[in-house]
Amino acid sequence: MNHFINSTSAVTGCIIILLGLVFLPGTVEAQNSQGIEIDSDIDAQTVDRFTESDVIRMIATSDESVNLIVAEEGIAIQFTDKFLNEMEDEINSSEEGNGDSSAFADVIKSMVGSGIRTLLNHAIVIPFNEISTIRYDDGHIFIMDLNGNEIFDELEINDTQVMDDFSRRDARRFVADAEKRLV
Repeated sequence: MNHFINSTSAVTGCIIILLGLVFLPGTVEAQNSQGIEIDSDIDAQTVDRFTESDVIRMIATSDESVNLIVAEEGIAIQFTDKFLNEMEDEINSSEEGNGDSSAFADVIKSMVGSGIRTLLNHAIVIPFNEISTIRYDDGHIFIMDLNGNEIFDELEINDTQVMDDFSRRDARRFVADAEKRLV
């Protein structure tokens, strides 16, 4: 059981990041893709994941853990397929590697494995009418809400600020595509 706890710590960290993004300090009505209120009263939505063919522009962080997306509806953020597959592989390998686990531990592992993928297998979309400006400056993508507050500014994975982790070329192209769609 201890091995299971250690191997899922990365998964738990990702869930905390996602939940922190969604829940702090707003409230969530996320069941069945209803609206989500994020900090500063931004109305966002959880939607099914995007594929590259569904969007205008999709860029990934340097470690390929997060996609930032320009979609028809707005700016979206989601975990990458690579990240989700690695997480699933890690959970599966922890299930296989612990032959002396109890039936209870096996049930917990199974629940965690399927629940994690289901929970994280979505995107969060901020509609364009909720965004005042978007720019790239000094290695950072700034997405500002209508009140002048930065969206996604606190999002961090593996001690790296997500909005600082895109290549300059990708970030500039992303910003150019997004700016064309701002209301």
